[in-house]
Amino acid sequence: MKQAAFEALGDLKHASATALLTGWLARLQRGDVPAAVQLDLLEAAAKHDSAEIKSALAARSEADTKAGPLAEYLTCLDGGDGKAGRKVFFDHEATRCTRCHTLDGKGGNAGPVLDGIGKRQKRDYLLEALIAPSAKIAEGFGSTTLDLHDGGMLVGFITKDQDGGLTIVDVTGKATDVLWTAIAKRTPNGTSAMPAMGGPLSKRQIRDLIAFLAERK
Repeated sequence: MKQAAFEALGDLKHASATALLTGWLARLQRGDVPAAVQLDLLEAAAKHDSAEIKSALAARSEADTKAGPLAEYLTCLDGGDGKAGRKVFFDHEATRCTRCHTLDGKGGNAGPVLDGIGKRQKRDYLLEALIAPSAKIAEGFGSTTLDLHDGGMLVGFITKDQDGGLTIVDVTGKATDVLWTAIAKRTPNGTSAMPAMGGPLSKRQIRDLIAFLAERK
């Protein structure tokens, strides 16, 4: 399996391994590397101190920066492990997707239900939702800022708004009930309350999570 082979090359600190990786980076530049192993190649190359490899990686990083926030994560679109992605979705403490999203009847309601998401959306949509969540907000799930008469402020998703009060759920999944009379000002933010996953998760974890979500048919 090529993914395992690249991992082995990354750990092998030998001139022959460096030469092989240098050649593969040249192929990557030409668009001649399968999408499913591009991340593995880049991670393996980053473990080597060759000046030629460092130059190639720096050039790629510069090009990705100019291309926009999603460019450096395009290597996460293919090649992920759905089983590992399931663990990221349900068990990863730093992100815990189920705080806000429901899948298979488990989770919160501050974000869209994700049953069948792999049938409704393509992988590039999933990537953008993880890396730049405010770019396309699912209808009804934009965040709102509440300024309260007592000087407090709450930011999150409004999941209920009736009978003289509302419920607002913040990014951690914490729900707060607020009476209408306690609200001084309500401001739609036009942004997602979901944090970008490019910080909390590694690229491998993002790749695995995309694979898991894409399998939800």
